[in-house]
Amino acid sequence: MKKQIFSLLILLGSAYLLPAQDELSPIVYSVSGKVKYAPGPGAKLKKLRSGTELNPDGLLKIYPGARLGVYYDEEYAIVNQEGEKKVSAITSDVSLFKESDLAELFGEMVDQAVNPFFQVRSGYAVAGDPPPPPPRKKEKDGHGNKEYQVIRLQPSGGMVARRNIPFSWQLADPARKVKKFTFTLRTDKGETLLEKPVKGYDFELSQEDYRLEHNKTYRWQVIAQDDPGLKTPEVRFTFTEPVELAQIRNNIAKMEMHQTADPTARLLMEAAVLEQAQFLSEAYDLYQTAVKKGKKNQLPQLLFEAFRWRYDMIE
Repeated sequence: MKKQIFSLLILLGSAYLLPAQDELSPIVYSVSGKVKYAPGPGAKLKKLRSGTELNPDGLLKIYPGARLGVYYDEEYAIVNQEGEKKVSAITSDVSLFKESDLAELFGEMVDQAVNPFFQVRSGYAVAGDPPPPPPRKKEKDGHGNKEYQVIRLQPSGGMVARRNIPFSWQLADPARKVKKFTFTLRTDKGETLLEKPVKGYDFELSQEDYRLEHNKTYRWQVIAQDDPGLKTPEVRFTFTEPVELAQIRNNIAKMEMHQTADPTARLLMEAAVLEQAQFLSEAYDLYQTAVKKGKKNQLPQLLFEAFRWRYDMIE
């Protein structure tokens, strides 16, 4: 039976579950130490990286002290027995796999991220003819960028729990030379709290200076000073106290799947849970940090690409 991750993590807001791929494949979400993999009989063993979809006929070689995290069919397994092992032997050993709210949520996001559409976008696959179509996108509340020439990055909506709130945006057409904008912050009822000229593509605001209130909703927007038609949508976000965010993170840290994962995988799991809880700015930062830490692994890049696509930061 599917569990609701909110009940365990005390999350806020409605669930944002993503459609899984039709075919189930075991996916490596974490690699600690030296592990090699051959995708089939006669294939050469090569260094295994997170994000790899394992072939049932493949072979794994786990070196002393290494540990492997595998997600499969909404469950996860921690494999640390050294030596050579067939992938089919791992997936058929039900004693290895455990149910987890975190595994279910993280696995659904990984399932979407390994879609060929994102693999092509991230440079891990050739487009082909015709190129792979994007997966189905969940309907949202009108914060999309399709009608706007300035793309909002942070906050992209949801909950914000920072004393100093970073706002950022980018031009849909990077060739345009526009750097002067007017930044506006309003209450949800339309009262203007701040209207300020800014240069560049980011701005930081102090919650205390503008007395943002707990569980109150606000709207922000930037408009190019020389072209009023060049703007972001009005983006709604709700300010909340940092203690709520800290509570969620503490609960994640207690989970075995998180504790046994490699450092990059832990960041990705935290990002997935915080996205689910609608702490989108925190999730954005964690995905971005994971990309920088795991430069040679495709999973962070694929998950970040999928995240940005879900919130209309890319087409």
